Amino acid sequence: MDGDQFPNRPDHPDFWRLSESVLKQDGKFSEGVDPFETVMAKIVDVESVIYMAEQRANFLIDRTGVPHSTVLQGLLMSVYLDAFTTGVGFQQAGGTRQ
Repeated sequence: MDGDQFPNRPDHPDFWRLSESVLKQDGKFSEGVDPFETVMAKIVDVESVIYMAEQRANFLIDRTGVPHSTVLQGLLMSVYLDAFTTGVGFQQAGGTRQ
C-alpha cells in the first residue's frame, strides 16, 4: 500500500496496529473531544505516569550530559507519555507479534 510514497514503511501487522494507535490519539487531540488527562486516566493513574515521565526525562538528561532545562524536560516527558499511550493502544489493538 502506497509503496512508492513510503518505500521503507513496513508492511507488518505490528506497524498497522501502531499506526492505528497513533491515528486514534491524533484524532482525539484534533477533535478536542477527549483531553489528555481523560484519555490517560482510562489507562493509568495520571499522577503516577507523569511522575514516571519526569523521572525518566531527568535520567536521560543527566545521562547525556546535556544542560538541564525545563523545555528539554517537558519535551522528553511528552515523548514518554505519547509513547506510553501508543503502546497501550497497540496492546489494545491486539498488538502481539504474529
